[in-house]
Amino acid sequence: MSLFLGFGEDAKFLIRMLTAVVCVLLVVTAFLAYKVFNRDVLYINPSAITGTARVGYITDEYAGSFGDAFVNYIGNVNREAANAQYRQAYLMMSPQLQSSMQPVLRKDLEAINSSDISIQTVPLSHEIQGNAGKTFNITVKATRISWTGGQAGSKQLVVYSMDCQKAKVTQENPFGLEVISYDFKISNDTAVNSISPAGN
Repeated sequence: MSLFLGFGEDAKFLIRMLTAVVCVLLVVTAFLAYKVFNRDVLYINPSAITGTARVGYITDEYAGSFGDAFVNYIGNVNREAANAQYRQAYLMMSPQLQSSMQPVLRKDLEAINSSDISIQTVPLSHEIQGNAGKTFNITVKATRISWTGGQAGSKQLVVYSMDCQKAKVTQENPFGLEVISYDFKISNDTAVNSISPAGN
């Protein structure tokens, strides 16, 4: 038996209204689905893209961080940490510079261990030159204080100048850069100490 039996035209009207509402809901749902999933695809002509791609380019900030790290390793030493510090600085050098620096670092370590010398160096600023070429120069200005037997010396301004080049990224040297020569100058000393593979 029909549930709408006895309601006559009222039942038919309600059925038509419900059908209409359902149809409207279906149309609205279909419209919203179309708007959500039908996204325009933007195609760009590669020839219209301007600019120069520079594969392997080293930014000044990255090179400066490398220079600061080298100065921190080579310039902050004491009896307890000198071996580890010099080892890290050694790993940032080119093979040629490592060869020439071995006796120098060994002599420095003997002096530090025998006289209880402690050196603290703090990088202040860095400047990069020639970054676009195969080799480039990093200049780092830093302050340095030396202690001997617990007695602090005067604060000095030290300027490090490093010639660097790209190198293979390794676990020991994750920077992918290496120092091929370097020198440093103390502000109150006119002598310049230069370290290079040739010993000049």
